[in-house]
Amino acid sequence: MEDLTVSQQQVIETERFDLRPVRMSDRGMIEHYASDPRVAMRTASIPHPLPPGVIESFITRATSTPRTEDVWVMDGLKTGGSEVMGVISLIRMDRDQSEVGYWVAPAFWNTHLASEAVQALVQANPLRNKNMFASVFRDNPASAKVLTNAGFRYLGNAETYCLARETCVPTWTYSHKLCPHVPRKALLMKFLDLCKVYIRSGAGGGGCVSFRREKYIEYGGPDGGDGGSGGSVWAEAVDGLNTLIDFRYQQHFFAKNGQPGMGKQRTGKDGDDIILRVPVGTEILDEDQETVLADMTELGQRVELARGGNGGWGNLHFKSATNQAPRRANPGQEGVDRTLWLRLKLIADVGLLGLPNAGKSTFLAATSNARPKIADYPFTTLHPNLGVVGVDNTEFVVADIPGLIEGASEGRGLGDLFLGHVERCAVLLHLIDGTSNTIAEDYQTIINELEAYGGELADKPRITVLNKIDALDEDDRVSACEELKKACGGEVMMMSGVAREGVTEVLRALRGQIDDDRLRFRSDDEEEAPWQP
Repeated sequence: MEDLTVSQQQVIETERFDLRPVRMSDRGMIEHYASDPRVAMRTASIPHPLPPGVIESFITRATSTPRTEDVWVMDGLKTGGSEVMGVISLIRMDRDQSEVGYWVAPAFWNTHLASEAVQALVQANPLRNKNMFASVFRDNPASAKVLTNAGFRYLGNAETYCLARETCVPTWTYSHKLCPHVPRKALLMKFLDLCKVYIRSGAGGGGCVSFRREKYIEYGGPDGGDGGSGGSVWAEAVDGLNTLIDFRYQQHFFAKNGQPGMGKQRTGKDGDDIILRVPVGTEILDEDQETVLADMTELGQRVELARGGNGGWGNLHFKSATNQAPRRANPGQEGVDRTLWLRLKLIADVGLLGLPNAGKSTFLAATSNARPKIADYPFTTLHPNLGVVGVDNTEFVVADIPGLIEGASEGRGLGDLFLGHVERCAVLLHLIDGTSNTIAEDYQTIINELEAYGGELADKPRITVLNKIDALDEDDRVSACEELKKACGGEVMMMSGVAREGVTEVLRALRGQIDDDRLRFRSDDEEEAPWQP
């Protein structure tokens, strides 16, 4: 078989060597190292020693077109030689997962080449997978350290069949989650609606015991000042935030202590307060996650979470006619330690409900400037999206949440935690896929999950809409609508988010369910200016 040229495959560059595609001419080198028992102790996922037939198949799969396995060779050109230092492979398991394997020649052990190769492969991610896995024999701690250094996370123990040993061998499993189509710096910008924080208010400064001592003044008297008060911890609802992601990277918030009092009747400095800036709609819960301490529903709202301790009195405070030289002072009051939970419930006027692929994100994209991810597979939406919708010179906010499935209240799918984001909505828009063969069952599934979630969510005003009618002919529309009416026992509207058929009527129906004080009215002379950066 002819070798593929380097230009036909990707070359991954590192600082000390290149990862080039494997060639048929590398077979002899691979067979040489595959028969070395020392190499078997430093491999991950690739079993050693490999029989000759397995090696030929291994290279054939990597050099065929289309390739079913990507294999790179650690070429030592940058080190001044052409000796091959090792092999690293990436096997596609399915559309989203791949398995990493490698081995390094004994001459290059303890040189961190394996870590450099694995890190380069993770950065390049040529198969555009979301997850990478690797298995390591438990008697191979060196490879376990290589994977850990490359950002892999330990998942647990397993039993893996080893071709060389012809038996199941205990292994460690590691995983590395990737997002290939997003810049790596953007991986940090994710949605977070529940987090735990630890706060502590500042302690008060202690009072001072001091006396005035000056020349020619026999009885100076006490002049010890009071201690400063400790700083408090506040929460403030600010504009421009719609996630709690900042609290993932900083969970501890400790206010400053007050300074002690000093002589010459000097009071200690008060400790600085610390402010937790949270999005509007954040609930602050006690450690039990049930007791609501504050609900930040208004912009600029401030709540004191932990008050700083009072400063202690100095001996100046205790002087009297009968105690003219007090030698006592009070210590400062201790601060308050608390563990709190922050739970974000987005402020929206309309909440979208439905099974996965019911057309919720398509409706939001068609009626607003929001651009949620839209695809033809379930659970495309992984976190809530907000969009401002306008109709008849009025505007309101629509929240799109991940789809619900049967058993979501028990944790199936993405669960029902995201239902908290539609608890504040004035009306719910329930979308049903008109192309489904089980329209009545789809409707009842969502209703059952709302009732299992509890609270007042199931009793909120709800508009039921049969979506995707552009894919139905007239007879199918009538039959589907009648089936849905029979299931819900009320009025049913029809629309198509893609063709925008019936969308305006649905928006007007939603507008009628929202109180005027929640709407934003746009004057007739207000023109939409083009967007500018």
